[in-house]
Amino acid sequence: MWNRSCEFLVHAASITVTNTNDNAPGSLRQALTIANDGDTIKFEVTDTITLTSGGLPINKNITISGPGRDQLSIDGNQAIIVFGVFPGRAPTMSGLTVGLCNYGVAAVSSCVLTGNLLGLYSYEGETIVRNCVVSGNSAPSAGGIDNGGDAELSNTILNAGASGENIFNNGGTVTSHTYNISSDNSGGVLTGPGDQINTDPLLGPLQDNGGPTLTHLPGRVGMLRRRRVGATMRRPNTR
Repeated sequence: MWNRSCEFLVHAASITVTNTNDNAPGSLRQALTIANDGDTIKFEVTDTITLTSGGLPINKNITISGPGRDQLSIDGNQAIIVFGVFPGRAPTMSGLTVGLCNYGVAAVSSCVLTGNLLGLYSYEGETIVRNCVVSGNSAPSAGGIDNGGDAELSNTILNAGASGENIFNNGGTVTSHTYNISSDNSGGVLTGPGDQINTDPLLGPLQDNGGPTLTHLPGRVGMLRRRRVGATMRRPNTR
């Protein structure tokens, strides 16, 4: 039987985004268009990519490796969807500030989901969120995460925007793999060891803090060093 993973290895390539244009040679949109299953998209740019022709569809099993969530932002420009994952697709993404609409199986790590109508919308999809910040998203409800599929969270900060709760579990399943902080009660789903609900993470506003893209400056809680010792979380000694 043909091993599909071997097919990925044979055809896997690295595609580099070289500019912040919405749609042109070297742009992220072009990289997503020409990528094949198993490819990795990397970046030689920082700052902000502002979308002017709609959201970015992801219809392949690819890896999107950003330079750092404080280095590159994908601005949807009031689009409802920034990244849109097609059903049956399994991308991984890291090191970006972005928004995600997931109908597939997506893994998101070391990202900021902010400044959108929804940070994460998952409809019958499977989403793994690790070491992320979900903040500053505003919708009538579920501004942070609107989950109708299976979502797994770990080491993630959730800070409600001007409207909407952090997690609206719309008939799906949310599993906590520990050490999440939520500014509200998280819909009652964050019950893992080390989880903290109704806790202000003291994130600063989304603003220019001296880097190439807008960021949330973390406060004392957001800067906790989380050390797993049994089921407890120690705070660093500040004295």
